[in-house]
Amino acid sequence: MRDAGEGGKIVNDAKGVWEQNETVRTLAHYAMRRGRRDLWAPLAGMVEFQNRFLIDPEHGGFYTLLNRDGSVRNDMKGFGMKTDYHAVGMCEEIMQLESMSAGAQKA
Repeated sequence: MRDAGEGGKIVNDAKGVWEQNETVRTLAHYAMRRGRRDLWAPLAGMVEFQNRFLIDPEHGGFYTLLNRDGSVRNDMKGFGMKTDYHAVGMCEEIMQLESMSAGAQKA
């Protein structure tokens, strides 16, 4: 994140899970709606990044924040009374796009 008050210098270089989820969601939507097959490889790379760094391999769930080097900043993954709507929205959007694509291929 850049701060205009600090001359535009980077003041926070963490990678947050919601930003990653919304980027995957948006790129998948754009690629599918525009027929941009050239974007599937970058999208696959983004999903691989999430699988490798953002998902807890032992207990599941998305970590909320990574340091610049990819290490987990904290092991917080939300709590029982809160669903991460960014992750849910990303998955829902991709399933809807796949369903639409399958329907279009049958027609």
